[in-house]
Amino acid sequence: MRTTAIRLVGRNGIWGFGILCLLVLGLWANESKTESDWPWWRGHGNDAVVNGLDLFQGHENFGFRIRWKKPLGSGYSGVSVAGGMAVTMFESGGQDYMIAYDAASGEERWRYRIGDTHLGRFGSADGPISTPLIGNGMVFGLGPNGHLFALDVYSGKVRWAHHLVEDMAVTPPQIYGFTTSPVRFENTLIVPGSYADGSAVCAFDMESGKVLWKAGKDSVDFQSAVLTTLNGRTQVLVPGTTRLYGIDPQTGTVLWEYQHSQQPSFSSRNLNPIALGDNRIYVKKLNGKFKAIEITENESGFSVAETWETRDLQRSYVVPVLHQENFYGLNGRFFSCFSRETGEALWKSREPGDGFPILLDGHLVTLTKNGILHLGKASPEGYADLTSIKVFKDLAWTPPSFAGGVVFVRSHGEIAAVEIVPDFSNTLAETQTVGRLPGSAFDDWVISVEKAAGKKEMIDAFLAKQARFPIIDGTSVHFIYRGEADEMAMTSEQIGARMDHPMHRIAGTDFFHYSAQLERDANITYKYLRNTVEWIDDSLNSSTVEIWPGHFSSVLNMPEWQEPGYLREAAGPAGRVEKVAFHSEKYDTLRMDIYLPPGYDPDGERRYPVAYQINGRGAQELGLMNRTLDNLGGATIEPTIVVYVHPRYGGWYIEYVGDYRDRFLDFLTGEIIPYVDANYRTDANPASRAALGTEDGAFMALYAAHKVPGTFGKLGLQSATWGELEKTLVEPFLKGAAAMPLEIYLDWGTYDYISPQEGSDVPEDNRRLAAFLREAGYRISGKEHHQGSGWNCWRNRTGLMLTALFPKK
Repeated sequence: MRTTAIRLVGRNGIWGFGILCLLVLGLWANESKTESDWPWWRGHGNDAVVNGLDLFQGHENFGFRIRWKKPLGSGYSGVSVAGGMAVTMFESGGQDYMIAYDAASGEERWRYRIGDTHLGRFGSADGPISTPLIGNGMVFGLGPNGHLFALDVYSGKVRWAHHLVEDMAVTPPQIYGFTTSPVRFENTLIVPGSYADGSAVCAFDMESGKVLWKAGKDSVDFQSAVLTTLNGRTQVLVPGTTRLYGIDPQTGTVLWEYQHSQQPSFSSRNLNPIALGDNRIYVKKLNGKFKAIEITENESGFSVAETWETRDLQRSYVVPVLHQENFYGLNGRFFSCFSRETGEALWKSREPGDGFPILLDGHLVTLTKNGILHLGKASPEGYADLTSIKVFKDLAWTPPSFAGGVVFVRSHGEIAAVEIVPDFSNTLAETQTVGRLPGSAFDDWVISVEKAAGKKEMIDAFLAKQARFPIIDGTSVHFIYRGEADEMAMTSEQIGARMDHPMHRIAGTDFFHYSAQLERDANITYKYLRNTVEWIDDSLNSSTVEIWPGHFSSVLNMPEWQEPGYLREAAGPAGRVEKVAFHSEKYDTLRMDIYLPPGYDPDGERRYPVAYQINGRGAQELGLMNRTLDNLGGATIEPTIVVYVHPRYGGWYIEYVGDYRDRFLDFLTGEIIPYVDANYRTDANPASRAALGTEDGAFMALYAAHKVPGTFGKLGLQSATWGELEKTLVEPFLKGAAAMPLEIYLDWGTYDYISPQEGSDVPEDNRRLAAFLREAGYRISGKEHHQGSGWNCWRNRTGLMLTALFPKK
């Protein structure tokens, strides 16, 4: 076992470990008491477990019955239930609200307007994430923009309110805003946050809102505190981005602290603790290992030893539930079970699907993201549905609640109360078979093999006749895997991001297949998933492509798709790339790579158009942009200088769309462009200057051109990030094409990034962006292509973009 020392601050402390991700809170007990209410996030014990019910006694068959269902706006806030009231938060018409229903009838009792909505990020829905807390005849809420408030639970009237940002100078968490769910200890409300004095948590008197104490020294993003009892002493565990504190909730005294990360990272903001009341803590990371940690006290303080670790519960925001000696949760998209004592994985199942479980008397009640509510026994032998019902048509990203014998669930559009009824059956609507094309020649052949005695010989003969794999017949594509496997699945850009579909197996053989329809000029990547754990390329298809540095996927090129010739090594003169570093008074050392076309003479007379590629590293390494410039420069495009800009703050969303966008804009327009114009033979006319970008970088190009008008006269946008948030950022500066002449090229892929389970749809976003720009009076070149996402696809269209923006004169 590996042992780590923990610095003891208070002698009576005991160590626990954890951080909340944007939607989930830590847990603290093995099995909670029977409770008629669910007054805060994950119920009375913060463990999503209720025992001592008589729901399942004396019956074998069960069904769900919807007691009531009501429209509701988008959001992730959980449903808290107490005193006959069901309370949650949502977004509607650009405003965030808290709403209270009669828990029995679904009748709306009141709603309270919190303030302007916090628009979704990364494809997430708009609306609050934090879950209300009900206690002392009040309900407490934290809005995503920092509104902390207490309302009378029966009337909705304000008892007190603070604005954490305006009144207390708390730093808002980036991206999702305030997501913390408040915690209660007696008459104290505990709210973690990045407070102005450096504190990580603040306690408020529940009756008056008066500040009682602050503690800890750390920043806090999406974490929530966890109230627990360790070694007989009540403590509140407060996780920050680098430290975890054990604090006396009565006085605010820090009992101990543990440094869990050297520096803040997305992973350090996405840890979840499960404290079981003994000396063990279980720690879950979003994309890391699930660990069992044993804490012991010695003369010098406390030490922690890792007893086991597993990767069988990762790549999911879902916190597992514990029943008897086993955990049940999500490993990626698969429901999984593993031993509490050893970490050994016991089984993995596609059922019930990607969703959020709670535990009722040894039964798992799971709401999947596609709106289906499932019931199954929690068993180390495997998972089997007892019943299920389609509750919602839209996405659901909130775990169920349970109170008064009723399951409360919500989606991004509705809220419902669902009863578990003995001897009652549900029938789900039949779904279309995925991965088969009935009536196709291939499907007819599969049926014939399934009926035949000599299956192996028929398969051998069939495969021997094929000229290429996957098998293409017109617009039908048949993916094949042959080999040892218990189960095979595939993922592709056509299926969607973070999704896979099972392949079909001819019984009694090692032959797996999956069929789909694609356009004759389509170009997509795909992978196979063997036995739910091993991602592999298609061994029958030698064509692969690097989708990001060091990572390859099989690629499918339909018959009419042609790789552009300009991606090959140039036969003629090649340009050169200068790596530039210069000092800035504001930003210290700045670095960039600058492509200079063949024949460029720093002492010559010629002036060159210039393009600033915001996603510079990817454009060079995977986008093969230098090859494109070498091959097309002087042929179809004017010889052009290209500046590959390096990110200042990590790149991607934070830097180009999020909180650092204006810093990057100032860095680009106030430092980089003046330096390049002063040191290179550029044509400084805005009509000869372009901003290029992909995804978030494409939005930055659009934003820069409108917020700093006269800087860029050309824009090259590929698969741009675009939603309501991005629209609100650009609209204030939009004056239309007449006042701000811009040449705009925009393209995207039919199979660009689409995540059905998360609501992300880049193709549809770009269709809306094109319409938005045309309505503003701009003429748009570029179009949708039957391709996927990433530089392996964008580079196929870079030549079209450069030719549209810098045509050879």
